Amino acid sequence: MFLNSTIKQQRKIKGLNQSELAAGICTQATMSNIENKGTVPSLGTLIKLCQRLDLTLNDVVSEFQPVEDNLDEITNAERLVALDQINAADKKLQQIGAKLDENDEALNKRFQFLSGYLCLLNDDLDGAVFHFNFVSDDALQADSSYVIAAQICLGQIYFQRDQLNRAEFYFRDTNSLMANFEVNNELSLFWLKICVRYAYQYLAKTKQTTAAKTLIKQLVDNQDYKISSRFVTEFQEY
Repeated sequence: MFLNSTIKQQRKIKGLNQSELAAGICTQATMSNIENKGTVPSLGTLIKLCQRLDLTLNDVVSEFQPVEDNLDEITNAERLVALDQINAADKKLQQIGAKLDENDEALNKRFQFLSGYLCLLNDDLDGAVFHFNFVSDDALQADSSYVIAAQICLGQIYFQRDQLNRAEFYFRDTNSLMANFEVNNELSLFWLKICVRYAYQYLAKTKQTTAAKTLIKQLVDNQDYKISSRFVTEFQEY
């Protein structure tokens, strides 16, 4: 449940009007709809609003309340990544890793994926390849979106290394990315956006303009995703 009243209350505590809070994030009209109509913004917009208001997702979305078990601990680590709280996410993953059940394949796959993504953000590309290979080589069918995301991230690593032939292997079928990526909550939508961003950059760099535009169109045309125009605008620079 989206707690829009919390955003409004915190904005007033901060002494901001709607335009000031929305500046660089969304329009004032969108901000008004969020506060007064309970319109749920995209995850990216919500993260930025929370950062400006010194709130967490826990404060504004009741489903984000933590539960004390291992599965929800890793979900909390994932949320920290989505909030760009990388140091906190790294610390949480270290805590999880110390007591991780190696027989829990689904949990291990999420742990390895998040560890790989943090390595990627920190430019530890060799470490990222190690973790992502663990996920992408996994034959387990559950949570296949993590497998797809790991493969796309591997493509991004080789793209960063300017090894375009190797990157091509992972970006060779972007249409299947949209078709097979299961989005069932805001976190999986966050990872889909990351994958689309990486795939688009590769396609644009390699002059596959039609494929790049098709990828974004597929994302925008899916009404279930409720993609903001601000997210689409970032691709105009490529």
